[in-house]
Amino acid sequence: TDLAAEARAVRVRTLIIAGARDPLFGEAHQQALAEALTGSRLVWAQNCGHNPHWEDPAFVASAIAEMLTGR
Repeated sequence: TDLAAEARAVRVRTLIIAGARDPLFGEAHQQALAEALTGSRLVWAQNCGHNPHWEDPAFVASAIAEMLTGR
């Protein structure tokens, strides 16, 4: 299912946390998502696959905190 048009309609700050070693959604997919979500911020969890929130919860928490505090 192509949801690119719906993604382009999103008008809220969006943080994309992607695993740099994700075997399901690689860098090309991650970049396409970031481009479709205007104004989004893409960060890579360098040593993670598809589930950064399980693989490196401290990194994920830090990325979320940084976005919420504007750092």
